[in-house]
Amino acid sequence: MNIRLVGIALYALILVGCSSAPQPTVTQKPQVTPLALKKASLATPDAGVLLADTLLDHYLKAPAYRMSNPLLLRNYEARDISLSPDGKQLLKLFQSGRQWGFISVSTGYSPLINLFEVFDGSQTNYALVLKGVKICLVEGADRAPEWSGEQLRHSTLQPGNFECSASTRTSLFQPYSGIPNRLGIYFESGDTVLYDSDRQRLERIAALMAQRFNHLSLAESI
Repeated sequence: MNIRLVGIALYALILVGCSSAPQPTVTQKPQVTPLALKKASLATPDAGVLLADTLLDHYLKAPAYRMSNPLLLRNYEARDISLSPDGKQLLKLFQSGRQWGFISVSTGYSPLINLFEVFDGSQTNYALVLKGVKICLVEGADRAPEWSGEQLRHSTLQPGNFECSASTRTSLFQPYSGIPNRLGIYFESGDTVLYDSDRQRLERIAALMAQRFNHLSLAESI
């Protein structure tokens, strides 16, 4: 074969290879559907204890999180639970030897909870969006926090390792999950998002929060 023709053929193959370079993957936006929430018809004894336990169970079992404190707190021994003097914050203590941990739920003046179905084309999950609510899981403190008026006073030497929702600087979710931003217009910076494949667990959390915090509202529809 003529050398000139071979060169032309090779150049054509190079052009074809360049034109068929892989295209960037486009992530499909999920279909997000608001769902109604209802308060429990009967009061649940020890709603605060059950709320803290259900939150820990959620963080241990739900998909997409990148947290270490739930696993560590699972090995602590449960201790006292208390409310702030104004009834807007809950504190559940845990202890392991000389180390302390806790789960805290803090609510603002008009907290609101919404539930959403999130369908990505092949799988359905659920998201609880809590407005005016902050949840913290802490382990490794050298002493238990104490109430100082309406606020918690932590150790100044070793306050512990904090993992808190509603933070604008860090996320509790794996980057690949796209949560919470995949919720689109239903999420705002500063919201707490609980993401789970178990709808009933999220509904239970919402119902327990509504019982424990009388000023909290559940969205029946949007």
